[in-house]
Amino acid sequence: MVGNEVAHFDNVYLTNQGSPLAASPLNSNLQAPWVKLPLTDSWLEAGDSLRGTGQDDSFYISDSKTANGQLSADIRFDAQSATAALLFRVQNKLAPTNGSYAVGISTENGGELKLFKFPYQLIKIVKTPIVQDQQYRLQVEFIGPYIRVLLNGQLLIDYTMDSSYIEGFVGLNVYRSTASFQNIQLTQPQLVENFATNLAEPWQVEDYRWPANDLTAQKITRGLLVSAIDHGFYLSNTQTPNDFLFESDIMLVADPAREQATAGLVMFGEDVTSTDNFLIVNLTTNNGGEVSLVQYPDQEKVGGIVKYTEAPLASCKLPIQKDVIYKLRVEAISGNFMRISLNGQPCLSHSLAERYQGGYFGFVVHEGNALFNNTFVLTPLN
Repeated sequence: MVGNEVAHFDNVYLTNQGSPLAASPLNSNLQAPWVKLPLTDSWLEAGDSLRGTGQDDSFYISDSKTANGQLSADIRFDAQSATAALLFRVQNKLAPTNGSYAVGISTENGGELKLFKFPYQLIKIVKTPIVQDQQYRLQVEFIGPYIRVLLNGQLLIDYTMDSSYIEGFVGLNVYRSTASFQNIQLTQPQLVENFATNLAEPWQVEDYRWPANDLTAQKITRGLLVSAIDHGFYLSNTQTPNDFLFESDIMLVADPAREQATAGLVMFGEDVTSTDNFLIVNLTTNNGGEVSLVQYPDQEKVGGIVKYTEAPLASCKLPIQKDVIYKLRVEAISGNFMRISLNGQPCLSHSLAERYQGGYFGFVVHEGNALFNNTFVLTPLN
């Protein structure tokens, strides 16, 4: 209540704290509270449907959040000109246009299926008949960068995305029209997990310098898919001995938003509270292809700020391409001598200035996606 004074309010939002209700006939497993944007638009339950109307872009964002999943809904239009979409990996519930992906259907131009992102950028469009008064089952499956879009059970888009957003909320959208949504479901896809490794669980995301939610990992048919917005570390529960062989198949997944790709193996990795250095062997497409041995953090950190070194301890030039599987092997002797090979070809040998010990084995991915499989550590028999 404001009396004889002036008050100024910014960023006032209304959330529907109980929608959908437990007793509601609307079939949806998305979690409340929902956020409606803008407030002047209408999102109302009508029987077993959720009906959204927007003068421009209108959003209804749930509290369900996931990195990977299947989002689906039945959509119907009652006008000749209409557009509706499913949103996923929404970065901010209160500002979905600042960062999210979307799959939409429209009656425009005889019918269109679109994959796009916010801030608005059209990624892919498929012409397909869409008319009013017809129900369409729209489904999007998103696993790391791999996006599959089905309409009425037919696969129309199979695409490898960029890694701008790797986790977020899910929701609905209408554009300058009205649409009815039914059977709104978010499920986890039934994946065949095929990640062969002898490294111990549980695995943990370590943030060192970057937020932990900037990295996600998902076991899929082809291995362990690791996605990172910036620079992400994923450490196993297997400790690093002084002498070992550490090898893995690595594939740098093509990212349409980035020319280069980098991923690698971590040894002697510690948690964020540790002051110890650890080692990374990177595989990168940079400069035509390179395998490099890197110490992290570097020796020139200032004021306690963790810094990723740009100068490797050692490197060798080899042609590295995206979407090609490489076998990377690292051999450590007494914790201070490293031999590295790629696809059985010796690449580099290096004596370290200091002896490394302790810590854990793991992976690192830099701004993108990588697949790891057949990841094993062998130690000498005593």
